Amino acid sequence: MKKDLYNIGEVAKIYHLNSDTIRYYEEIGLISPYRAPNGYRMFSDLDISNLDIIYDLRKLGFSLDEIGEYFKNRSLDSSLAFLNKELEIIREQISSLRKMEKQVYSRINNLTGLSYKVTDICFTVTLPDRNCLRYPLRSENEIDYLTAARKIQEELPDSQYILGNMNVGREMDVSHDENGCIQSKFKSVIIIDNSGNSTLKGGTYISLVFRGGSKMAASKFKDIEKYAKENNYVIDGDPILLI
Repeated sequence: MKKDLYNIGEVAKIYHLNSDTIRYYEEIGLISPYRAPNGYRMFSDLDISNLDIIYDLRKLGFSLDEIGEYFKNRSLDSSLAFLNKELEIIREQISSLRKMEKQVYSRINNLTGLSYKVTDICFTVTLPDRNCLRYPLRSENEIDYLTAARKIQEELPDSQYILGNMNVGREMDVSHDENGCIQSKFKSVIIIDNSGNSTLKGGTYISLVFRGGSKMAASKFKDIEKYAKENNYVIDGDPILLI
């Protein structure tokens, strides 16, 4: 048997909302529950219908003001206009999710490829020119790098990068002290992206897969320098560390 009225607890359970949120919807005029003789709010089918609309539109990013304006001026034309706006937002989200799907697949492929690489052994790989976004970052602090990388990613339009996806890393400034020990610090944040404002020059790269994080990088740069010398390579450019 179909119920005609629902109490606030039942409505809260249906929509996973707390009672204060439902009361606020009433306060701003989005719903108008019936008050029972005992003072309890009772919600009709119309309230439930409106809550369905609110629930769906909030998931799409509509503000409560926009939803309220729609409720005040609801007509066939305004409903069609609102539905077309919904459709546009959904299409944008689908496009964004497809881009994210490609990035996840890329991450899977990168990790799968790395799983077949022997760690701590240098090897060469030939790569084409690649567009990238390059942002200066003079710091030796890992937190500064991670904060800058995340901030840059959040500001990129239509991008949902995943830290550690092998398209995000840092360019290192490497030098040697008077004892020949390698000193390194972050030079710039790099994001490999087709819309980039800079270019990673194509050519032969000496690569090394290692475990242990960026703290191990200095010793690994020494291994790369040794490999280059033994194989008559001339290092041209700063090393890039992808984590």
